Amino acid sequence: MSDDSPERIARHREVRRAINEAIRRGNGHDEQDARPFLCECGLLGCNELVELRAPEYADLCTRPRHYIVCTGHDGDLEAPVVRRVAAGALVVALRR
Repeated sequence: MSDDSPERIARHREVRRAINEAIRRGNGHDEQDARPFLCECGLLGCNELVELRAPEYADLCTRPRHYIVCTGHDGDLEAPVVRRVAAGALVVALRR
């Protein structure tokens, strides 16, 4: 399996989503304060952060095919951009 296989990218994205869910549920933060979430792109080695409020991220997760990515990290996904949610952050909708 190559590093850019659809299966590897999907696993990478699932791990990022799990980490971001833990960040969203984290204690000690005001719900209205921005928190750093991991970019959920499929780029191996991406460590970019996106600042969002927990409710914004929770809303994004109500749609299982929507992911948060940094601007410029949406090219590998072949997914349409749904909306811009913060400076340097986009929501994309995966097709599968």
